[in-house]
Amino acid sequence: MYIVYDGTVMYNVHDGAVMYNLYDGDVEYNVYDGAVMYNVYDGAVMYNVYDGAVMYNVYDGAVMYNVYDGV
Repeated sequence: MYIVYDGTVMYNVHDGAVMYNLYDGDVEYNVYDGAVMYNVYDGAVMYNVYDGAVMYNVYDGAVMYNVYDGV
């Protein structure tokens, strides 16, 4: 479980294998596997989640968060 918080929005990225939950305080995006690149767009913010490895990029429109599990 990766938790990224920018002071306003809490993002939960879980690679328990295939389910990712991206929550922007208003809308929860459930992204299910089937490939490795996920693009979730809410009309204003683009979230990129990639499980092909261990790098997750979460962008809130102003700040880019790079979450890496180091393993």
